[in-house]
Amino acid sequence: MSFVDRPIGQERNSLYDPKMRSLVHHMRNNLQVIRGELDLLNLMRAMPRQSFENIDRCIDRLHDLLAAITALSEAEPFCQERETESHSG
Repeated sequence: MSFVDRPIGQERNSLYDPKMRSLVHHMRNNLQVIRGELDLLNLMRAMPRQSFENIDRCIDRLHDLLAAITALSEAEPFCQERETESHSG
């Protein structure tokens, strides 16, 4: 079953997986290395300013996307007991 075909509950459970959190952590680490190297290239004026700004903006966007993934993974799990109680009352 592909990620797209999974029921919503299974998709959400996959976000709680420690492997997912580890993957996000390693992706952030690599983005920091890329940003550091980019800053060095910028300081040495080894690239056009517009190129630096474009890449820097994309790195920021990737950080934002990773933050969104992290926020999803830290959200409270759906409580089925509350749903059951509301339907039985």
